[in-house]
Amino acid sequence: MATAGPYPVSAAPSHMPAPFPMRIGFDCAPLVFPHSLGIRRVVENTLQALEQRENLQVVRLMPEPGAKLRAWRRKALAQAVGDQDLQGLHAFQSAFCMGAKVPSVQTVHELSWLHGVKEKGSWKQRLWVGLGRRWAQGVVCATRFAAQDYSQTAGSGPKPTIVPWGVASNFQPEPDDQDLSRLQEWSLRDTTFVFSPGGLRPKKRPVDLLRALAKVSHSAHVVFTGSPCEHVPRLQALAQELGMANRVHVLQDLPDPDLACLYRHARATSVIARSEGFALPVLESLASDTLPLVTANSAQAEVADKHGLAVEGHGDAALQAALESVLGTAPPDNPDGVAHARTFTWEHTAAGIEKLWESLV
Repeated sequence: MATAGPYPVSAAPSHMPAPFPMRIGFDCAPLVFPHSLGIRRVVENTLQALEQRENLQVVRLMPEPGAKLRAWRRKALAQAVGDQDLQGLHAFQSAFCMGAKVPSVQTVHELSWLHGVKEKGSWKQRLWVGLGRRWAQGVVCATRFAAQDYSQTAGSGPKPTIVPWGVASNFQPEPDDQDLSRLQEWSLRDTTFVFSPGGLRPKKRPVDLLRALAKVSHSAHVVFTGSPCEHVPRLQALAQELGMANRVHVLQDLPDPDLACLYRHARATSVIARSEGFALPVLESLASDTLPLVTANSAQAEVADKHGLAVEGHGDAALQAALESVLGTAPPDNPDGVAHARTFTWEHTAAGIEKLWESLV
C-alpha cells in the first residue's frame, strides 16, 4: 500500500494497459456547464491521470452546450451507456444517472446542511444523497470528514469510499518570471495581503473575513477570487462602510498561473467555510508555502493536518486573533507543509477510483 497524506490508497500499478480494461463512462457535465474552477480541476486532472495509467478505459460523456442537463442525464446519458457498451458510469457530483443499467458511482462532496450552510440549495443535496443510497452502487467522498457525515445520516446505502484529490505542480513556492508584473497589475506589489480563493461566495465567509480584517492592527489587504456573481457589490459596499475600500481586491475568473502567483505571495490563505468536502485551496496554499487558515474540526483541517492554522468557532474574535497572529510576524518557511501537500497526487486519486471500480465490475 502507498500513502497519500493520511489516506491509504492502492500502490500505483504498471502503466501497461490491461488486456481487457474496464470500459467506464465518466459524466463530464462539469466541464461543459458552468461550475466552479475547483470541480473542473478535479474532473480534468482525475481523467487525465486515469487516461495516462490505462488501467481502465475512460469514456468521456459530455452534454452538448445548451442542452438541458436534467434531461441529458436522465435520457441521453443512460442511452449512451448501452450504445457505447459501458460497464459502469461514474459521476463526479452527487447528481448521477439513475437510469443506467450498469453499476453507477456517485460523488458526495459534502453534506452542507449538517453544518448550517444553505447555499446552492441544500435540499437538492439531500435529495441526491437519498437517491444515491437507493440507486448508486458506489459512493465517493474526498475526506474522512465527509464520509463520516454521510455515514451518520439516516439511511442505508453503500459504504463511502474515501478518494482524496491531488494538487497540480504549478502551485509551488518558486516564483516565475511573470509574478512581479502580475502583482504590479493588481496593485499588490510590495503589499501584505490575505488571499481568499473562490471567496466571493457567502459560503466562504467573505463578510466575516472583511469584518475581522478591519479590526486587526495591521493594514493588510485582502484578495477575493471567483466567478462573477451578484455578491460583489455587497462586499464592495461593506468594504466602503468599514473604511477599507482601497484594501479590497476582487479578481474574477483567473487562470491557474495567476492563482499560483497569488498563493505564493499571500501572507495567508483564508479557507474558513463552515462546510467543505475537501477544499483544494488548502493543498494549493501549502504547496505554495503559504499558511492556510482553516476552520477547526472540518474537512479543511483534516486536509491541512498539522500544517494549517485552525480557527476555532465562527465568531469574529477567533478569526481576528488568527489574522493578528499571521500578520504580526514574518511568514516562516514551512517545508513540511509543502511536502505534506505533495503527497496528494492525481495519480493517487486515479488509483483510488480504479480500486473502487475493480470492486464493482
